[in-house]
Amino acid sequence: MKIFFVINPSAGTQRNSGDESFIRDFLNSRGIEFKIEHTGGPGSAHRLASQAIAEGFDVVVASGGDGTVNEAAKAVMKSDSAMTIIPRGSGNGLARHHHIPFGIKENLEMILRNNVIQHDAIAINDQFSVNVSGIGFDAHVASLFGKNGKRGLMGYAKLVIGEFRKYTEKEITITINNENSGRKIFLLAIANSSQFGNNAFIAPDASTHDGIANITLVRKMPILSMPGFALKVFTGSVYSSAFAEKFVAEEMSITSSEEIALHIDGEPSGTHREIKIRTIKNAFKMLVP
Repeated sequence: MKIFFVINPSAGTQRNSGDESFIRDFLNSRGIEFKIEHTGGPGSAHRLASQAIAEGFDVVVASGGDGTVNEAAKAVMKSDSAMTIIPRGSGNGLARHHHIPFGIKENLEMILRNNVIQHDAIAINDQFSVNVSGIGFDAHVASLFGKNGKRGLMGYAKLVIGEFRKYTEKEITITINNENSGRKIFLLAIANSSQFGNNAFIAPDASTHDGIANITLVRKMPILSMPGFALKVFTGSVYSSAFAEKFVAEEMSITSSEEIALHIDGEPSGTHREIKIRTIKNAFKMLVP
């Protein structure tokens, strides 16, 4: 097994300076061939992972947050290589969905067990999502998150509260199998896995290997209803809320008369009036516990 590590040194709320030296000692003691590279900005994880695959590495390990994971996953698509994650972001949604270990020793032991699954992805317009993407309020917040240099769960919560009152519902049309449904949304999650991150389960029924996209629509609610709704999200019972609705489909489109913010796996992706969604079954291989 040849293992390539692409490490985002600035991911998450704290640096994990001991990871790299532990990786070297652990794998050298076992005679495993490996290479470590650091990302240098947006797109570099994809470039480095693509280069590693061309060089014959069997596994690409993305050490960072969901953005780093997304770039690595895109690189391994349509290849014989697999990928996995060292969760070092602020949310780590896909890693938490798969119960991937956060501890570096346990993580490396998982990698060497080489348990490979086939993993879906979702094409959203001309981009690819492997975890949870969406339009509306969460995408609006994603465009602002971290601009003041503060990330992490508390920073996100403060931003959500500050923007909640100002953001209004958007009118959309959802088209599935040539049938149109009009809705008002506060946010709409396009889910491949079950959660945004930090165990916030926006699509608790979602599977990464069923060829289906889970869509969760959320209406704007009174501010006093937010704590109860948040409790349902964090306990995996979001669909019991009167403010949430679920759609599932292999393909669908969403249109609006106004521009709506989009995020792809938590990364801002501009504003759009039309969103085309298509699942890609067995898009890439992934190592999981």
